[in-house]
Amino acid sequence: MIPMGKLLLLAFFLIVLSTATTAFESTAECENLDRHSCAYSVSSLGLRCVLEQYPSKSGYLIYECQTSSVMAVFRGPWIETDECLASCGLERMTVGISSDGLEDRSFMAMLCSPTCVENCVNIIDLYSNLAADEGINLRQICKLFIEPGMEALIPVIPLGVDRTNSVIEGWTQAEAPTSAPSNQYTPSAEPQLPY
Repeated sequence: MIPMGKLLLLAFFLIVLSTATTAFESTAECENLDRHSCAYSVSSLGLRCVLEQYPSKSGYLIYECQTSSVMAVFRGPWIETDECLASCGLERMTVGISSDGLEDRSFMAMLCSPTCVENCVNIIDLYSNLAADEGINLRQICKLFIEPGMEALIPVIPLGVDRTNSVIEGWTQAEAPTSAPSNQYTPSAEPQLPY
């Protein structure tokens, strides 16, 4: 009979080994995606995939999909649909994860469009977190673009310094937004899962 101490040590070792294997497999998931599937994808552990570019020795750009440290609200695997990318004003070959578009009024109109907010939870989650990191309340900004009540679909994330009003004030020089673009996308199928 195996002593209880050795049995517990063996059980602990197996748990650590399986956790390390799962973490490795999750890391490999993003790295196995091609450059046309990488941006806005999520690994099975909920880590976001990010497309990176590097110059080769011959001067060409090399694109690689990597696992970021940015967590999604849900576990994947998930490859964002082309319909969601179009509805939300995003491009498949986006390099890196950036909050640059959050102060761009035309991008925000697409991101806050009813089709994006209602159908593209993964993208809304990502940009809600990016906005919060920049001190911007995405829900408050989207109120300018969407029908009353729809902002409830956008998560509330605590802010450090609130820069929301300064972003909105930056738009006051131009005509106030009337409504979001009317995209007619309705999800017809589950997202493509390569795993």
